[in-house]
Amino acid sequence: MPPHQEFRLDAGGNLWVAYYRLEEEPVRWAVFDPDGRWLGDIEAPSNGGVWDIGNDYVLGVWRDDLGVEQVRMYRLAKGGHQV
Repeated sequence: MPPHQEFRLDAGGNLWVAYYRLEEEPVRWAVFDPDGRWLGDIEAPSNGGVWDIGNDYVLGVWRDDLGVEQVRMYRLAKGGHQV
């Protein structure tokens, strides 16, 4: 398996790298600043996908237990990126 699955840039120019995972596992992202310094890891639910990453939020669509899609916005806590 590859070590990484997806790459994204946020509004501040930080690189988000998704670790490879099985479909039912939560998505873990490593976040790096524009100079390549690791800022931390965050974890997002497995049943959806990220559309946009701002300076203090992650926006995406996730499915509930019935499979209904819901747009969700999660706030990022600076100094320990958490979703």
